[in-house]
Amino acid sequence: MVTVNETRTEEGFTLIELLVTMAIMALVAVMVLVSLVNVMTQQNQAASLDRTSSQVGLAFIALDKEIRYAATIDCPYGWTSTSAGPCSSAPSDSSSVPSGDYALTFYSTYTTATVGYPQCTELLYDTAKGLLEQRTWNATGSVSGASGWSIIGSNLSTVPSEAVFTVPDATSGSIVRQQVTVSLTSSSAGTSPAVSSTAQVTFTAVNSTAATPPTSSACPLS
Repeated sequence: MVTVNETRTEEGFTLIELLVTMAIMALVAVMVLVSLVNVMTQQNQAASLDRTSSQVGLAFIALDKEIRYAATIDCPYGWTSTSAGPCSSAPSDSSSVPSGDYALTFYSTYTTATVGYPQCTELLYDTAKGLLEQRTWNATGSVSGASGWSIIGSNLSTVPSEAVFTVPDATSGSIVRQQVTVSLTSSSAGTSPAVSSTAQVTFTAVNSTAATPPTSSACPLS
């Protein structure tokens, strides 16, 4: 009688091995997913930053075209000149500025050749709406005849510890033209997290002759 010894090998995975493998694969999948989400978030933030930078840039380009040819730049509304310098005295309270907003006017004579009269322009930063707006009127008339407001920039906010409009004293330096510095922050709308871009730009009125603002406004608001 012949006895045959058969050896059977059962190959495969135990339940514990399968569970461990599945857990490792799930962990790897989560890590890959998180990486993809981070990459997409960074791309969205970069795109939002580019849009906000472009927005505030376009607003300042529009301002440059307006302020560049001004003959005089007034102190921001409610500010006055003192011995400390031009436009150095802030309003005593927020009621000195219309609706708590920030306003600046400038006077242009070059418009006589285009619209037939010297022109006053008012820039207004609306704190409640986050808008930078402007309106114009005939300088030989009054502000009551001003045009409607047109929007220059939106989704804007103030820069901490900075005034929206600053008119510096240039008499002590080499600058012989009136200037105004505009400080604003542009924020992205509808993005999370929010993205912002801050800009502070100084504009020079090339048609002005004095380095300090006039003592009396050429374009009074009241």
